[in-house]
Amino acid sequence: MKFDINFEETILSKCIKDQAFLKKAAPLLESHHFGTRQHSWIWKSIKHIWDTYREKPNGKLLIMRAKHDFIKPEDLEIHLKLLKKILKKKTKSAYATLGELETFVRSVNAQKVLEDAATQLEKENVEKVWEILNRASRQDVKPKNYNVVRWIEEFEDRQRERKFRADNPGSVIRVPTGFKTLDNLLGGGLEAGELGLVLGTTGKGKSFVLGNLAFWSAAVGYPTLYITLEMSSQKVAQRLDARWSKYTYNQFKTYDFKPSELRKLKSRTKYALKRFANKLMIVETPVRKTTINDIERILDDLNDDYGFIPKTIVVDSGDHMSSTRRYETYRLEQADVYWHLSWLSQQGHVVWSAVQAGKEYAKKLADAEASSESYDKSRIASLALSINFPEKESRRTKISTDDDDEDETEDEIFVVDGKYMELYVSKCRDSEDKVRIPVDAMYAKGYIKEIETDD
Repeated sequence: MKFDINFEETILSKCIKDQAFLKKAAPLLESHHFGTRQHSWIWKSIKHIWDTYREKPNGKLLIMRAKHDFIKPEDLEIHLKLLKKILKKKTKSAYATLGELETFVRSVNAQKVLEDAATQLEKENVEKVWEILNRASRQDVKPKNYNVVRWIEEFEDRQRERKFRADNPGSVIRVPTGFKTLDNLLGGGLEAGELGLVLGTTGKGKSFVLGNLAFWSAAVGYPTLYITLEMSSQKVAQRLDARWSKYTYNQFKTYDFKPSELRKLKSRTKYALKRFANKLMIVETPVRKTTINDIERILDDLNDDYGFIPKTIVVDSGDHMSSTRRYETYRLEQADVYWHLSWLSQQGHVVWSAVQAGKEYAKKLADAEASSESYDKSRIASLALSINFPEKESRRTKISTDDDDEDETEDEIFVVDGKYMELYVSKCRDSEDKVRIPVDAMYAKGYIKEIETDD
């Protein structure tokens, strides 16, 4: 099989266009697999974005990087010309290309090994020749599962990357939560690569909060996957119907609508179909039988069947998942589940899960140590957010339904019997914690809103 520049460009093109392909190619490819420094630069840029954000780069981001990396006009022109050629390239199916990729990598590696061995043989260094051959036979195409940072040597590289991120905030995936105070703490939202937990005792509203996080993620344009293990997918969808429409859950459950309400729903649905198209998927999986391997298969199937690659994954909840192996105690098995959810976030997703707190926290502030089990999970996560009901009366509150709906009118502002809740930031790895966020919750309409204060 002949591997030429055209094949290398096919590989690069597929990595830019197909995230599933890039995920499988990234552990195999190195910059020396490409024949020119321009092709190597494109691969290193793709790989850097994948390693940092676990997402495929788009053409605009690569062009910005070229303008950032090449000061000389002639160097910039060469790289931009090649980039545009690769972006326009029509490629065969990803599966066909993947079938050839391993052979390509082994071919290039073998050629490099033989050249190195031949060089040592010319120097009559036989021991070195066998060392090279033995090392090659051990490694072959086995991917590295670790990253090395040469600290001070790479300081300037990190500075350039930090400046690039500051100048191009859109290059970093941060999914807003919809709670202003929390988003400010997080620098705009939970970042790809981070695991967030919602803690609470039974009936506190963990699924209710997760539904709002999923809705908000989709509302601001991030493809979102909601995996439900205890509640049926139809009930989750019905809750989200209420959240979006501002009508109550029971109205949908019993189909109790006035003719005027149905007309309004029909009109607004046309807008929602455009706004939320391919933005939110709900998948129901078996309780206590779902593992991280099952979630990986779901992600592959959604990509194959619908071209759907979520940025946000909501798992309701990790407590109902199974470990991939047996441990001495249930606590260790649960910790294993959450380590895998953390790993899932590092594949380029924002991941949220609910966590059951001990019953002793039903009437007191639930923090990261809400139980020994929950503490193990909170230790793994980047953010732990608990739900609490302080001693305070329910209150009538005027709430604006400001979800950036283009068809909102003044009559969409309503007064509800809000249930007073507090979200408590019990852990925030990169920012301030022990922060209380007062919210009003309207369970009937699946709606939760932060109460703005004068502080």
